[in-house]
Amino acid sequence: MEVIIELSPEVAHQFQVQDQSAPMVRQLTTTIDALHVIIKPQYSNQQPGHEKGKAENYFFVIEAGNWEECQRIATVLDQLPAVRAAYCKPEAEPASLP
Repeated sequence: MEVIIELSPEVAHQFQVQDQSAPMVRQLTTTIDALHVIIKPQYSNQQPGHEKGKAENYFFVIEAGNWEECQRIATVLDQLPAVRAAYCKPEAEPASLP
């Protein structure tokens, strides 16, 4: 299970450069630490044509052990002003034929 988090462009940049002087980033970091989770960028911006260090990635991922943990993490993070959206990514299901 994965929790997908969307941050605003400004907060995403501050978070990626670890600007702890920004109150929303400090609150986000404190909450992530309290949840004992690891947050990673969903997409790598180290591809050709991307400026190194330029924050174009607003989506982040947290691995969760099960659906209940995923829901708990998403609910907590969704309450933060820095977070535009936090939700559990549904499990992939095989295609079905009629």
